[in-house]
Amino acid sequence: MIHFGIVFEIPDWSVWLVVYVVMVLAFGAWALFRVLNVLQRVRSARLRRLASRRRFDAIPTSGPMDDPSGVAKKRAQESIERQFTVNRRVLVPMVVLGTVVMLGLPFLGSVPAAFVTLIAASTTVFLGVATRPIVENAIAGLVISSSRLINIGDTVKVDDIYGTIEDISTTHTTIKVWDWRRYVVPNTRMLQTSFLNYSISDRYLWASVDFFVAPGTDVQRAQALAIEAAEQSRYFAAHEPPECWVMELRPETVRLRVAAWANTPSDAWMLTDEVRRVLTQRLRAEGIETHATTHRFAEGAPASSWAARVPTVPSDNPGPVDDPDRPRPEGPGSVGGPGPAAPVPDRPPAPRSVSAL
Repeated sequence: MIHFGIVFEIPDWSVWLVVYVVMVLAFGAWALFRVLNVLQRVRSARLRRLASRRRFDAIPTSGPMDDPSGVAKKRAQESIERQFTVNRRVLVPMVVLGTVVMLGLPFLGSVPAAFVTLIAASTTVFLGVATRPIVENAIAGLVISSSRLINIGDTVKVDDIYGTIEDISTTHTTIKVWDWRRYVVPNTRMLQTSFLNYSISDRYLWASVDFFVAPGTDVQRAQALAIEAAEQSRYFAAHEPPECWVMELRPETVRLRVAAWANTPSDAWMLTDEVRRVLTQRLRAEGIETHATTHRFAEGAPASSWAARVPTVPSDNPGPVDDPDRPRPEGPGSVGGPGPAAPVPDRPPAPRSVSAL
């Protein structure tokens, strides 16, 4: 009787070790290629997005430089190149180090356990205590760089700070405020804090202006004047006609809101300014009584009401008014009102008599 059998030869440990080393090296090479490829694609996408920017300021301004937009674009390009150079210098060694650690795992049994424990504890203490802020901000910078949360040139609002992203480094993000100050935010805070990004998907804004009229006013006429003021602004984007709504009815006032499209956040800022100025003149020309006004942008405006920030003047000193019989606005900075009134001057102290000694 003939027996047919298959004999399997189990390779020795050295053959398995060679196979493991080859697989680890192949994985390390693939990971390194993948990291470099992703960095290059993200870098190219950011440079293309930067090239399409027309404005780099939250408010249109010429500034003290000859070509502020050109200077801002050049700085942004240098920032992107520097950012991805740093990222490459950080990620490539990390991939190489990870590959080396994986190659050394088969030989871990020959290393004394005390030595391994000492190295692990020292590394944990060093990364967890001494360099924790740096490591956290560096990791957050990598996340921001590889994601689309913010890009250089985006218009944002962080902690009531309204401006544009000027630089994203490994550890922090620099915001150019509308008045040309620089607001520096750690990258970890940019990931942990909620903020408004007016340019994350597009730069269009539905800008609006709130204004108040007297209860007896012809509301339809006031709405028509507000819509005309928005339509005739040079910053108005004619994607659709402006709208004007009655937002609130009170015994002492009627609140209306006019809204219109703008192509960029900076155009929205200037659009609201023109609407307020033109609307003030036309309401006065029509004899429409007005009250305090506020203005804002959609999604939580960078601008806020003057009435909420400027204290009202005491009633014993109303300040200059156009007509003594006309009711005064409820707050400074109103449409048709006198604007912020002058502060009440300090009265000199009454003379005190000095008796002769």
